[in-house]
Amino acid sequence: MKIKIVTKKKDHEQKLLKLVPYQIGMMKALSEEYKFKNPQEVVLRPMKVVNRPTESHCLAWAGYNLTTGYYVSMIMSLFNAGLRYELDVLSHEMAHIAVCQKLKRWGHPPLHEEMYKFAHVWVKKRVR
Repeated sequence: MKIKIVTKKKDHEQKLLKLVPYQIGMMKALSEEYKFKNPQEVVLRPMKVVNRPTESHCLAWAGYNLTTGYYVSMIMSLFNAGLRYELDVLSHEMAHIAVCQKLKRWGHPPLHEEMYKFAHVWVKKRVR
């Protein structure tokens, strides 16, 4: 699986770059545990904030675009909270992609919560 960072700002690229090894490891662990095929590529990019209410209730978003494939968009102010928090949010979004790969649908089915907890524990073991 390949992670492609899409941003025009160098400081955003640096912040997103530190998540890549965790993102790849998380998806490998999820695919081995839950028996699904990893996507070939996931785009990691900053989320465009249009207004403050958006920022307060939506820290990240995972989705699928017909031209770019799977993506995870993250609000860059999230990076002020520390690596553990960033990775917690990322594990939630990667669980969405894993559920989509496994069940071929989006949302928060019970499997999402199970995968999110699995990814969260995987991250916790690697970040002190």
